[in-house]
Formats: sequence, C-alpha cells, structure tokens
Amino acid sequence: MSAVLSPSLGYTGLPYKPRKGERHDVGNGRMMTVREIALASGTNTSAIYGRLKNGDRGAILLRPLRLHAFDCGNGEFLTIPQIMKRTGLGESAIRSRISRGVKGTALLRRERKDAAAPRSSTMVIACKLADEYPHELPTTKEIRALHPMSVGAAERWRRALQAARARA
Repeated sequence: MSAVLSPSLGYTGLPYKPRKGERHDVGNGRMMTVREIALASGTNTSAIYGRLKNGDRGAILLRPLRLHAFDCGNGEFLTIPQIMKRTGLGESAIRSRISRGVKGTALLRRERKDAAAPRSSTMVIACKLADEYPHELPTTKEIRALHPMSVGAAERWRRALQAARARA
C-alpha cells in the first residue's frame, strides 16, 4: 500500500492484537480478559478477538452474538433453521423468499407459490389446449381461436398434440 493512500484509508500498518491475559475495559470500571468477556456474553473468544480487532470497546464487547432473525408476523422473530423446521422447506427456499422480500406470515407458508403454474409461453399454450380439449384433438381453427397464432404454428401444435397423445 502506498504511503500516500494509507493515512486517507485509515490503514496504520499494524493491526491491534490483544495479548493473552490482557484486561479490557467493559464499562463501569470493570476490567475483563477476553475469556471472561466471552463467558459473560455467551460467545466464543474468536468473536471477542474480532470485535477488538474491529475497534469495539466498552459495553459493546459484552453483547451476545447476533442471530439473523426474521419477522414472521405477530411480533415473532425466527432464525432460518427455525423457519425450516416449522415449514418443512429447505434452506435455499427460505433464503430465496427472504431475498425476494417476503415478510410476515408469508415466510411461514408451507406450500410453494403455485409450483405447477406454467412459466413459459409454450407451457401456457399447452396447458390451455390440454384444459380445453382433454379427450379430442382440436382443429387448427379451434387452436387459433383459443390462442392467437399463425396457421402454420397452429398446425405444428396440432401435430405435437397428436404425437403426444399417440405416445400416452
């Protein structure tokens, strides 16, 4: 790092490293070692060393570890593992909901949001045709009336439906 940039970035060159057995002021004139602070706050010593390295001093050293709890409605805050147990969904599904901004009771919804809904235009047309004509093969005119498309596209859809019905 250049000597010009280092003062402006706050880089001193020497990180603070507490010595073993060194006492730290935790407020109200109390002096405690890292191990004592860890026992009092319910955390591990590496978390306390990290706080000291980040410049935390005083009563802040005694705070417990932050758990990432999310608002699940009715004043209830749950962690991801607790939400997973309650809903039966996997961690990625819960994290996906959180990243999309889902809050409140919607986070605790057990079922997925209409998993069978068609997502592509092809699937939309296929679902429309299957719902409208479950047993018979529609004509190209009926296909075009159900979903606007060219004659050639309607013929391709009719052949695809005919081939799919022959397989089933």
